[in-house]
Amino acid sequence: MSVRMYQLCTGIIIVALAALVGWSVAAEMPVILPLMGALAALLLIRLCRRKTREVMVDERIQRINEKAAAVSYRVFSIAAVTLGLIFISFKESLPPAFSIIGETLAYAVCGLMLIHLAFYYYYKSRL
Repeated sequence: MSVRMYQLCTGIIIVALAALVGWSVAAEMPVILPLMGALAALLLIRLCRRKTREVMVDERIQRINEKAAAVSYRVFSIAAVTLGLIFISFKESLPPAFSIIGETLAYAVCGLMLIHLAFYYYYKSRL
């Protein structure tokens, strides 16, 4: 399978998944149906990728992706913590919902940092 055929296959699977999710929400179906559809879509995309014979990603693209992910992580963390601290600091002058949003952002960044730390030590031991 060529890269072009893989992209077409992936696009069709994504459109079918979006239609399934939209239909299940409109028909008020149980949540398990879209979840099963998402799992099936992931498996189908994985199978399509395995059938692809061409090189899809080279080392340069992987390195660019790593750098972009690292910068995105830092920018999001700093922005979320700053916004969270502002919302928490001014909770008397802002509506009560902003205090909750600020705490949620702060805890989310803490969770993100713990996940990052866990994967850091995991990959440090493997590489």
